[in-house]
Amino acid sequence: MSILTLVLTSIHLPTLVTILTITYVFRYYFKYFTRPNPLPGPFPIPLFGNVHQMGLDPQFFANKLREKYGDVCETFVGSTRLIWLSRADLAEKIFSPSKKSNYFLRGNKKNNFDDLGVNDHGIVFNRDYASWRFNRKFLSQFTMSTNFLKSFVTEIQIIFKELQSYWSEMSMNENEPVEIDFSDWALRISTDIVIKTTSTQRAYSMAIYFNKISPHKKANVPDSALTESENFIHSITNYIWLIQMCFILPPLVRHYVPGIRQYMNNLFKTQRWFHDRIDDFIRKRRDEIVETPMDQPLKTDILTLLLTYGTTRDITSKNDESSRPLTEEEIRYTMMEVFTGAIDTTANSLSFIIYYLCKYPKVRQKMIEEIEGYTGKDQNAQINFNSLEKLHYCEAVFKEVARINPVVGIMSKVASEEDEIAGYRWPAGQEFFLNLEGMHKNKVHWDIPEEFNPNRFLNERNEIIQRLPIYQFGGGPRACPGRHMALAGLKTLVILLLKRYDFELVDKDAPLKIVASVSNECKDLKIKISPRTVAL
Repeated sequence: MSILTLVLTSIHLPTLVTILTITYVFRYYFKYFTRPNPLPGPFPIPLFGNVHQMGLDPQFFANKLREKYGDVCETFVGSTRLIWLSRADLAEKIFSPSKKSNYFLRGNKKNNFDDLGVNDHGIVFNRDYASWRFNRKFLSQFTMSTNFLKSFVTEIQIIFKELQSYWSEMSMNENEPVEIDFSDWALRISTDIVIKTTSTQRAYSMAIYFNKISPHKKANVPDSALTESENFIHSITNYIWLIQMCFILPPLVRHYVPGIRQYMNNLFKTQRWFHDRIDDFIRKRRDEIVETPMDQPLKTDILTLLLTYGTTRDITSKNDESSRPLTEEEIRYTMMEVFTGAIDTTANSLSFIIYYLCKYPKVRQKMIEEIEGYTGKDQNAQINFNSLEKLHYCEAVFKEVARINPVVGIMSKVASEEDEIAGYRWPAGQEFFLNLEGMHKNKVHWDIPEEFNPNRFLNERNEIIQRLPIYQFGGGPRACPGRHMALAGLKTLVILLLKRYDFELVDKDAPLKIVASVSNECKDLKIKISPRTVAL
């Protein structure tokens, strides 16, 4: 029997627990009080750090940190130190798009997303540079291609007609505006658009919602299809929440604290169900491709791209010898990111835009004039993709909305090597949290930051001013690869809404209601809508 075993068996268990606890607490605070570059911030407690203060609203917490401790401060998740930056000029190195960036990594592996299995898959959380670069290259090239974007814009207009039919069924006419929760409808149409345009599958999200709120009239869709779709949509929501929990809670808490452990296990069961449904999508689309004759062109959607990339059916125009087919896991995780990343961000961006257009009718009228100047007044005219890039004022409005209410208000970056940030030397592995909302409202960068003013993004020639510290689609080498797709989709939806409908807030004094998760979510956006009449 070893000496250690003899010692352990001779010590009373409560005494042993007390000794271990005291040792852990002493070590925790010794490291805290001897840390390099001590910064202002809330005092941490062992095991949790400052997680108990962050709660479930990281953005609110970030803004309170900036208000109390300034543009550079610190917090802890367990024993891991996080440095918060709320000024863009302090994070120039981090935002650099250079391929040699020292800030490729997003989040510390030991603290964040190990349990999700995403550290070497997809794009968003992938820590394997070669894998990330491979995935990002073909996906960004494809979603930037004119052929895909034209098809995308056309499909949105088809799906929007379904939305019109539901609103029409709600007894809408010129004399009787209809009250709706626009944030719910935005989430539903965003879901239908993203799933249909990226996988060719129908989500029936608008149909499900219409059936839920309509007491008499129902969408003509089989109940089995609606049930399956509703379960799939819920699995997306639960997966996003799982990401939030892994972001907030240290592994020790997730794995061992009673109650939390069981709750996390249930979320991981949902993730596995989500995996299985994505695999069903993949199998179904693969079979469709196999059955499509070689001389017949395939649809230009993202799932078809993933399944055919590096094969004889490759739908990309830029193929080379280094191209290879993707594995099942690569396809699954990429599609998971497309669904979770595109649906919420599109829906919330659209809701924020509509809110500000209700609050600022002169801005809305100026947008309508610009839109009609390029697309005409005919409400039924097809939107030409090429006209979208000419809508500079519309884009300025989108940027100003994103400045004040960014959908993603916090980014995490990790230094791969020792570096100097904000005037301090930091070791390799130091994690930085970038408070984008704080940067967007910092008086160092913006004149009267609390004022809604889209013109701040336009020069005297009515062109978009580049290189302003606005991080609508993130920044650095990991900037959103689907930003061209997102912007084209938002412009198309806003054009369709502005040309066809008048809308106003039910309560003109009601503040914008935001619930923070992985993204900042718009909730309970009650508006009145009615068909817009246009004198041709």
